[in-house]
Amino acid sequence: MNALAEGLSGPRSEAGDVVELIVLRPADASAVLADAMAGDARAYGIITALRDVIALVERAPSHEPKVCVICSQPLRCKGFAVGLVMPTSENPGHVLGLGVCRRCARSRGDVTAKLMKAVRDVWPDVRPVTITHSTGGRA
Repeated sequence: MNALAEGLSGPRSEAGDVVELIVLRPADASAVLADAMAGDARAYGIITALRDVIALVERAPSHEPKVCVICSQPLRCKGFAVGLVMPTSENPGHVLGLGVCRRCARSRGDVTAKLMKAVRDVWPDVRPVTITHSTGGRA
């Protein structure tokens, strides 16, 4: 089993085949942090997952860096984006964080499509959902 398939096992078992894919660039983090500080539980979960991904990238040894899930280039500690694959529940217990290099993260639409392709390669039945308001979304 490859690392992506292994990482998806938690969100997959929790979500069935319906997940949300969130793409966060460095400039996006402050708005999510503000929501978390205002008491938004989902934003707090997103910030926690983001912190964990950043820590993994920073702690990776230089001879074995974490790599971009799209192009396999080494991630550097500054300027990368994060894709979060998470169940659509209000307080998900499993979130998979995917690092995306600066080059691959230039266009939000492109990076979202590329991340979904990477996820679908190991989870063909996944259905992304867009959360449009606090009580639900659309598949």
